[in-house]
Parts: sequence; structure tokens; C-alpha cells
Amino acid sequence: MDSLTVYICTYNEEENIQNCISSIVVNGYNNIIVIDASENDLTKEKAEEFGAKVIKTSKGLAGQRQVAIDNCETEYLMFVDADDRLEKDCINKLLYELEENSYDAIQASLRVFNPKSYWQKGMDANLQYCINSTGKTKMIGRPALYKTDVLKKVGMDISFNGVGNEDAALSIKMENYGGIQGKGTGISFRHHPKSFKENFIAWKKYGKGDAQLIRKYPNKILNILKHLLFVYPIYRSFKFIQNKKSKYIFYPILIGLVRVVTMFINLVYVKKESR
Repeated sequence: MDSLTVYICTYNEEENIQNCISSIVVNGYNNIIVIDASENDLTKEKAEEFGAKVIKTSKGLAGQRQVAIDNCETEYLMFVDADDRLEKDCINKLLYELEENSYDAIQASLRVFNPKSYWQKGMDANLQYCINSTGKTKMIGRPALYKTDVLKKVGMDISFNGVGNEDAALSIKMENYGGIQGKGTGISFRHHPKSFKENFIAWKKYGKGDAQLIRKYPNKILNILKHLLFVYPIYRSFKFIQNKKSKYIFYPILIGLVRVVTMFINLVYVKKESR
């Protein structure tokens, strides 16, 4: 248990942080460090109340994670979001599967915590039927567990700070390094935005991140276009219908549409600005 440090990167998460920490402690792990960029809220105080160490830094997820990587002295490092609630034994399952399969990084499977709205149920179906396939992969998100020595060599791409798609950028760097990535059976239940407006804002941020991925890794453009123009609107809609979730097919269709439109607008806008 002393071989793992769990990092939670936060910005104004006073409502979430204690429940997140509790779910980690229930897994049997107490070496928890919060990398906090909050302003005018009680994230730091509430985290410390539950036994976590807090490091204050400036806002930006990629930068905050790099602080964690530089700080980590244990064999394994895990990134967990404040809105994640890890099921009991999630971490042990991931550690076992990481070593059993000789992975350098492994992502937990995801479900939406207590889905009630159309958009929450749509995301839960997206996770359950389209994303949660275990095994070797080239792209992982979070929560995720890493071998620290590999992650220190790879590092975060700070150019994605505040842009979005930090996970995708890190996975590409892991792939280029030769790191082996996978998805595991440990489950995290994540609080997901309830309203269309909140989801729309998140999709636009991903679209902005997609544009940054193309600028930084132009060899990935066909994969990104396939993901946005085929995988989301067509393949995932089919999976929804196949699993009797057809009422939620607007969810993957709208994600792909909003992201690809935002991506092209951002690419054109930045290109014009640079002239």
C-alpha cells in the first residue's frame, strides 16, 4: 500500500473532495495528495480534514498533473478526479491487472454516478456499451494508474493546459514512448453534468482539445476525424440501438457534431490569428 500515491487535481471542488477521498480510503489506500488550484473555496481545508496532503499550484490540469509526477516518489501513481467515486477493490483490481498484463498504465472502467437526467443516462449508456471494453488499448482516460518511472520519462504535454484532451495527449506520448496501456475491470462511478448546457460546454472544450491534438500531432488527423464523424454518430448510435437504448442516440450524435464543428472553428480561427 505504501507503493502507491493517489493524486487528485482540483479546482473549486469543496463539494466533491471529501467523498472522493473517502472512496479511496475505503480501497485501503491513505497516501493521497491533492494538487489544488482552487480560488475562494474550501477544497484545501476539506481535503486536509480527511487526511490528505495538499499542494497548492496554479490552475491547469496538465500542469497540475506534472506537479504530481514530479512530486511522486512511490512505485505507482494514480490520477483520480474529485467527481470520481471508486468502488471497493477498484485500485487492487487495477494494480493486479497492470502487473498481470505487463501494462505501464491502466484506466478504470467508468459508470455515471446515480444517473437521472437524459444526458446522464446517455453518458452512462455510452460508457457501458461503447467505452468499457477491457484489455490493451492505445488511448486511456481517467481515473488511471501508472508505473511512476515510465510516467516520469513521458511527462505531461503542458501545451494542453486549459485546452482539454489532456488524457489523449498523454496517451499519445505514452504510445510514442512505447508504453503499454490498458483498460481494467475496477470501476469508478463519476458525477456527470445533468443539463444539456453543462454537457455542451464540456463537448466544446473537447473540440478545442481535438484541434490542439491535430496541431501537435498532425499524423493523428485521420484517427480523430474517424472518431468524430464515424465512431460517435454512427457506430455508437448502432451500439445504443443494439442494446435497447435508442432513446439516447442523440447523445453520441451531438457529441460528435459539437466536437467536430468546434474543432474546425478553432483550427480556422487560430490559423487566421497567426497570419
